[in-house]
Amino acid sequence: MYNAGRYEDMRDSRRALTRFVRDRFRAGLRVGFAVGFAVVLTSGCMRTDRAPTTAPAPVGALDVSPFVLNAFLVPALDSDALPLRWTDPRPPSSCGSATTVTVNGEPLVAGALVPDQPFELEWDAEDCHPFGAQGPKFDGRVKLTVYREDWGFSAAIEPSNLRVTSVDGVTASLRAGAASLPGVEKPVLLTATK
Repeated sequence: MYNAGRYEDMRDSRRALTRFVRDRFRAGLRVGFAVGFAVVLTSGCMRTDRAPTTAPAPVGALDVSPFVLNAFLVPALDSDALPLRWTDPRPPSSCGSATTVTVNGEPLVAGALVPDQPFELEWDAEDCHPFGAQGPKFDGRVKLTVYREDWGFSAAIEPSNLRVTSVDGVTASLRAGAASLPGVEKPVLLTATK
């Protein structure tokens, strides 16, 4: 009843079938990558002979997301108060006397509750150093449309002639964008390093 040839043939056919499927899968994967690459190349996203569809960022523009909320939102929050309350951010940021900070168009009131709804925090900064004397200097206007999230804060950033000057004297402007800041129990301040 046992036919050795019969069972060995089944194992060989099973190996042949799995090898066939594996080879077909690899071939299909190669074809898929080739088609995808061809689509990317012909779609124009990598072509350099066309004018850009959006205006490029101004020369010297910086990406705001890594530090803008640490510079403008965190100093305005009283981290010792729960629920969160405002504090005057100008003294710890070493700002000039002409600096103004408003919340939803009204002057920031120290001790007032930070809204749960989205709010606008607007700075007209003059000679502000939110990261200390060895950090960059901020001059100009910026509007943050801030959203409280379960995990922290997110914001749309709209600078208006906001200039950032490094300790070396290099000046750049901030470009519009978005930023996020996870849980703000204690302020997280970034320091400049050389």
